[in-house]
Amino acid sequence: MEEAELAALARRLRQLPLRVSEISVQRNDVAIPSYGEELRPTSTVELAGLGACGRGEYVGWTPAEHQAFGNHLRRVPRGETTIARFALEIEECFAEPYARAALEAAAIDLGLRQANQSMATLCGHSFETVRYVRSFSPLADPEADLPRLRVEAPGIEFKLDVNLWWSHDALAAVAAAEDIAILDFKKKGSTVQALQIHHRIPGPLLEDPAGNASLPEAMRARLSLDAEIAGSHPLRPIERHSPVAVNLKVPRIGSVLRLLDIAAFCAARGIGTYLGGMFEVDVGRRQALALAALLCPSAPNDIAPIPGTGSISFPERLVPAADAPGFGAEN
Repeated sequence: MEEAELAALARRLRQLPLRVSEISVQRNDVAIPSYGEELRPTSTVELAGLGACGRGEYVGWTPAEHQAFGNHLRRVPRGETTIARFALEIEECFAEPYARAALEAAAIDLGLRQANQSMATLCGHSFETVRYVRSFSPLADPEADLPRLRVEAPGIEFKLDVNLWWSHDALAAVAAAEDIAILDFKKKGSTVQALQIHHRIPGPLLEDPAGNASLPEAMRARLSLDAEIAGSHPLRPIERHSPVAVNLKVPRIGSVLRLLDIAAFCAARGIGTYLGGMFEVDVGRRQALALAALLCPSAPNDIAPIPGTGSISFPERLVPAADAPGFGAEN
């Protein structure tokens, strides 16, 4: 989407009337092979009003965080308002971005349903099928692992966490791969190590390498930012580092509306965007898909289906839900 379209969508969402009468939360634990030995805790917050229900997903990492989130829902404002006022009020009540993101997403879902609108109809745009990548922790043996992963999900590109100690053969295998879209440093290592990876593995985006301020111009042409796109001043790192792309995550940013503002800022500067996930296992993943289908369908969106959450296949492209009222949520 262009800057003007993104700004218009954010403005129309902020202006949407909202009526919140009831608030509830459903807690669950999901076994996900890629998550680790522990179960993935998840909470779905529901806002109801005028016969409709809106949902958002809270992505805290521990059971204690989910318990605290549920205990604090009494702070959520009720009554007639707008999405903009609701977002400001929960920002004052909840310091944690994950909590604000879940509540704002639920409010947007509810407001759209009450207005009989979807994200797409609200902005006069259409949902498009979405290119996506599968992300993995550092592969111990890329030469052996990559062929196996291709058989499991043919035609799907990868986002790989960088192993700073890959052997010569491992580096060669990654460099030879044509289906790796992103290499994620997770801000680990040194500038020297980042430069070595840059020279040995041409092509993929280089997400969050160490020492952004000291990277040469050639490497900046592949630079992507993720971890720094958070907090109360998410635009500062974009202005400071001039990346070619940014990874946008609603929970990390703490707001769908702010994510749209960042996307508009990037569009005005020719900076690419792609959607990322934070192990959403419920409505949050469908909402990320809806955003990707509008904002950046052709980008390497890190929102692949997660095995263990009902997903058993990896289609070539992800198709958003039908253009029914709401924010990416199935009726």
